[in-house]
Amino acid sequence: MDPTEELDGNVPQREPFRQSAATPEPTPSSPPVHGGAGFLKRLGNGIQYLLPSSLTAVYTEIGSDVTSVVHYRDQLGEAGHALGESAGNQLTRAGRVVDAVTRREFEVINHVEKKLDDWGLVFGGDWQGNYYGNLAGGYRTGSAFDEQIKLAFIYDFGKKLHLRGLKAYSNFRYRDGDDINNITGAANGFNPSNIQSGKELRLMAQYLEYTSDNGAFMINAGWMNPYDFFLQQPLSKLFQNNQIASAKGIGGNSGGGARETFAGNPAMNNNVAAKIPWSSSYDAWGGTLRLRPTKSTYAIGGMYMAIPNATGAVQGVYTPTQVAPYTAVPKSQLGKPNPASRGTINNNGLATFGGAGRNAVGSGQPNGNPGNNPNGLYICSEFGWEPRLRSDKLEGKYAFGMIWWGIQDENFLPVVQSGSGSKAKAVNAGSFNMGSWSWYFQGDQMLYRVRESTAASDGGKPSPVGTLSKKGLYMFNLWNFSPSRYSLLDLYYQTGLVYQGLIPGRPDDRLGLAFGSAWFSSDAASAYAQTYRIESAALLASGKSLHPAQPQPTWGGVLEVDYQCMLTKWISVKPFLEYVMNPQQNGTLGNVLVLGTQAAVRF
Repeated sequence: MDPTEELDGNVPQREPFRQSAATPEPTPSSPPVHGGAGFLKRLGNGIQYLLPSSLTAVYTEIGSDVTSVVHYRDQLGEAGHALGESAGNQLTRAGRVVDAVTRREFEVINHVEKKLDDWGLVFGGDWQGNYYGNLAGGYRTGSAFDEQIKLAFIYDFGKKLHLRGLKAYSNFRYRDGDDINNITGAANGFNPSNIQSGKELRLMAQYLEYTSDNGAFMINAGWMNPYDFFLQQPLSKLFQNNQIASAKGIGGNSGGGARETFAGNPAMNNNVAAKIPWSSSYDAWGGTLRLRPTKSTYAIGGMYMAIPNATGAVQGVYTPTQVAPYTAVPKSQLGKPNPASRGTINNNGLATFGGAGRNAVGSGQPNGNPGNNPNGLYICSEFGWEPRLRSDKLEGKYAFGMIWWGIQDENFLPVVQSGSGSKAKAVNAGSFNMGSWSWYFQGDQMLYRVRESTAASDGGKPSPVGTLSKKGLYMFNLWNFSPSRYSLLDLYYQTGLVYQGLIPGRPDDRLGLAFGSAWFSSDAASAYAQTYRIESAALLASGKSLHPAQPQPTWGGVLEVDYQCMLTKWISVKPFLEYVMNPQQNGTLGNVLVLGTQAAVRF
């Protein structure tokens, strides 16, 4: 896993720190080193001696050029020689102190991690910081910065307790920063940032998992997120746009239906059911079972609590259809905080431990379920084939999955008229559904693998025999469908190409190009048109002024280009460009052009 990939319970265990071989002593032909040069020389040698083997790239990779340890050591010696002649013995004595302290620190780190690993505990994490600049389109030009820290702890019960295959996972996350979407105005999941949900400190997945020795059987249970086990598409995580990397046409757009009408309980009218929360910020009680009948096939299913609004809510801003000419609000308020929207609510991943209640986000019940039980079932299943094609063993993944979100909703149509003249009202009369469905098909495939030549024994001459390499061209695809009768976004498709190791000497860098496209419900648009016709007739009958009809979403898309530069095995910098087309999906905002960069560190 690289620094930008999601850190979850499935993160592989890290190797414990190991000491690398000591640096060879300078040959007699090396120039003498005095004073500060001696300090820097010893410091460099000490770092090389003490750094774990997994971190030697920090010492050997500088910028975008891979530099040998010997060459870098010589540079340190030359710089130290010049510095030593001016600084003298004071710097030499300080160097000895720093050298000793540094040596002790690395020894402590090495010792602590080795002890923890012996006891079965490993840990890891990552940090990412993202800078975005909106160059054109949206609400206005401007910039924003957000960041995220993730921590994961894994305890292997097999190490000391001899319970082979049983592990415990504990995950935490922190997010903060500005929302670039308050500048760009990209609606319905096309936010240029994918780390805006569930902000601040958050308790993430906490669960137990058992896996058989051959990996054919896996079962887990606890506080978890189906997002971490289904529709796994690692290549899409290279990208920044929320729709491509995270929501995938499902999160925040599938299900929900119309504003509900309860004939026998009018106090609950106008409530909107919660949509499928396909997001990294959702967690609930549940469990997962995975079977592998063969090495290349699998079936996985899970059952979890459906907790409405579990990820909390954020303050909204005035959108184009909430200001003039569509409402009485001045157009100057476009993109500014809307006091009528839900305020920022951060439950830190804790408030939903007992399920949602009447105090959840929204008015009345947080969803359409009647009575005092607003929760339901969240069920996912997926069947997949993971082939390795041809002699190059080109990895692929082809999967079909289904998602059931058991929160009652109501169809958009039909809309009927109640009353007449100035007292006419539009009433939704759609059928109720016990929940919402979403189906997806995933097709990922490595298209081309670079053959790495190996050195033969006859004088190091390259051999024609190739070895498997990660360098090459990869492709990913996803289709998602949800019924238009209750889902605003009913069809979504994304595709992308990723080439690893395109530039000679940069085997771990990745260049990515991705495109996502969404089509929106004609039923929802028709329901709005019928509602507007009825209510506008009533306004005219009463002599009141009439605002024009609000345009409804039809289509939106995003094109993104990224280049992830691995400075070391655990530090990366990634410039990116996002072009969001029809960001409100209704023609009210100009296309958005976002240029930014990400810095990431994995530890």
